[in-house]
Amino acid sequence: MTIEMVSYGAAQVGAPVAAAQSGAVCRVLMLAATCWQKVKITLLSDPNGGDERALTPPLHLGPGEPLVLRLGRLYALATDVGKSLGVTSEYESTVAELSLTAWVEWAPG
Repeated sequence: MTIEMVSYGAAQVGAPVAAAQSGAVCRVLMLAATCWQKVKITLLSDPNGGDERALTPPLHLGPGEPLVLRLGRLYALATDVGKSLGVTSEYESTVAELSLTAWVEWAPG
């Protein structure tokens, strides 16, 4: 398992969270997100690529209220084989720093 941590100070479209590994799927076991403003985030498989697809619907974060998704191996969100994990964010008001921590593992595709 690997822990990927990223922070963004502006709205993102297809920003990378975890790099792709050839022949493997990236499985998100847990995700923690925080922001001091209202924001919606969507996790993506193959961000900005030809096969981009949403792994989640828009997830709403309230100001100062962390979002924690505990998925475990049984319910892990998986990218497509050989594709990276990314995020798109959309602020509902003033832009503030968004921090994401993803617990991921790579499994053979």
